[in-house]
Amino acid sequence: MEKNEFRAEIKHLHMKVLTPKEIKAELDNVHSTSAPAFPTVYNWVNEFKRGRTSTCDASRSGPPIEAATPKIIDKVHDIALTDRRVKVRELVEATGISHGTVISILHEQLSMKKLSARRMPRLLTMDHKCDQMNEAINGDYYAALLNYFNNILKKKTVTTNTITMSMYLLLAAIIPIVILEIWYMGICLTWTMRTSVLIYLIIFGLLPVIFHYSYTLQKKILFLNFVHWPLKVEFSNPKLVGLEGARNFYLHTDQQVKIGAWQILPRSLLNNSIPATDEAYESVLSNAKLPVFLYMHGNSGNRASSHRLELYKLFQDLDYHVICFDYRNYGDSDIVELSEEGVVMDSKYVLEWVMKKVNGSVPVFVWGHSLGTGVSTHVLALLAAENIQPTGLFLEAPFNNIQDELTEHPFAQIFKHLPWFHWMAVEPFYKNNLRFESDKHIIKIDCPIMILHAEDDGVIPVFLAEKLYQAALDSFGNNTNHIQMIKIASSYGLGHKYICRYKELPDIIKTFVVKTLGNLTE
Repeated sequence: MEKNEFRAEIKHLHMKVLTPKEIKAELDNVHSTSAPAFPTVYNWVNEFKRGRTSTCDASRSGPPIEAATPKIIDKVHDIALTDRRVKVRELVEATGISHGTVISILHEQLSMKKLSARRMPRLLTMDHKCDQMNEAINGDYYAALLNYFNNILKKKTVTTNTITMSMYLLLAAIIPIVILEIWYMGICLTWTMRTSVLIYLIIFGLLPVIFHYSYTLQKKILFLNFVHWPLKVEFSNPKLVGLEGARNFYLHTDQQVKIGAWQILPRSLLNNSIPATDEAYESVLSNAKLPVFLYMHGNSGNRASSHRLELYKLFQDLDYHVICFDYRNYGDSDIVELSEEGVVMDSKYVLEWVMKKVNGSVPVFVWGHSLGTGVSTHVLALLAAENIQPTGLFLEAPFNNIQDELTEHPFAQIFKHLPWFHWMAVEPFYKNNLRFESDKHIIKIDCPIMILHAEDDGVIPVFLAEKLYQAALDSFGNNTNHIQMIKIASSYGLGHKYICRYKELPDIIKTFVVKTLGNLTE
C-alpha cells in the first residue's frame, strides 16, 4: 500500500475514537510487517487531532521545476562548450538558477561530467580517444622534436648504439610531455597525470642522484647481503640443512673478522666413525689424501642457500673435501664494513688457512660463483704476487668487470642508454673501489682455469664470460691448456644458479681435476 492509503486508514480509525496503540494493533493485524511504525501512527493521530484533513505531504520550498527550461539548458550547454573548465558556481551566477539544478542539467540533460577538471561528454568512445591521441602525436612540437633527433643522426656515424641512445633520449623527452598532453585532452584524470609525472621524475631524476651519492646503497645493490635466505639457519648444526659429515667452525682473520664456515667430508669417509669435534675434523683435513674444494659464493643469501647445498653434495659424492664460508656481513660472520677489499681479504685468509692445513699434500681447487668469481680471481691474483697458487680454479657464471655487468644487468636496461647512466652507476662504483676487474686479475693467475656458463643466464649474460675468456686467452697466448670455457645450452634451463644440476658436470669436474693433476706430475 502507498503511504497515503495508510494515512487514510489511520484517519478512519482515529475517527472511531481509537487510541494510537489500538490503531497500531489494528494495522499490524491487517498488514503484518508492512504496517507503518508506531511513531508514524502517533504523529499522524496528533496531526488529525489538530484538525488536519489531508493525508498528502505538505509542499516544500526549493527551486521551481520550471527553472530547467530549454532556454536555460541551452545557455548552460553553450557556456560549458565555450569554457570547458567553467565552475558550477560560475554557471549558477550566469544563469540565476540553483547549484543543484545546474548539476542536474549537466548530468541528466546534457550527459556531461567533470573529467580531468573539464566538462566532457559522458560517453567518450574509443574513437574519440584515438582521435584526440592522433591530434596530440601529430602536433607541431613532436614533429620538430623528431626532426631534431633526425638531424643529430645525420651529423654522426649511425651505429646501433647511436640509434638506440637517440631513441632513449627521445623517449625520455617525450614521456612527460605526452602525459601532460593526454591530461590536457581530457583522457586521464588530474591525479593520474600528477602520479605519472611524479613516478617519471623519481625514476629518471631522483633515484639516479640518490644512487650516485649513496655508497651504502651501492654496496647494498652489489652485495645484496640484506637478502637473508634461507631464514633462521642454525649454522652450528649443518645436519639440519641436509649435510652429512659436516661441522661448523669459525676463523678469525688478520683484520679480526670472524668468518663462519663449514667443513664437509668426502663420501668415502662418512662411515669411518670420525668424532664430531674440531680437532678430529682438522686432523682429517691435515692428513687429507683427496682433493679439497674451497667454495666462494655469490651475492645474497648465505652458505646454506639451496643451490649451494646442491653443489656441496655433488663435491661430496665425487669424494672431495669441501670448505665453504660466508664473507663478512653474510650468514653468521661478523657484521663489519663491506667492500671489495674486505671480502677479498676474508677469502684470501680462508684459502691460505686451507693451504696451510693440507701443506701441499693434496690439490686444492677454488670454485667461485657469480660475484664469487670476481672475489676468487682477485684473491688468486694477489697470491700470485706471493708465488702462492692453488691447483686449479673453477669460475661458474663469471663476468669480466663490474662496469660491464652493471651495464648489461636486466635492471639496467631502461637506463643504460641514457647519457647520465655512466655518471649515475659506473662512476660511483669505481670511485668507491667496487670494481671486481676479473679481466685484469685473471691474466696474473698461474693455475689452470675452467669457465662454466649457461647460455640462458639472465643475470650475467654469457658474452661477458666470453670477454673474460678472451682476455685470458690473449694473455696466455691462446693456450687452451691454461684456460677452458664450456657453454651450456639454454635448452637445459639452468639459468644463473643451477649449473650444479647439469648432468655432464660431474664428468667435467673429474676430467679437469685429473688433467690438472696430470700436468703437475709431468
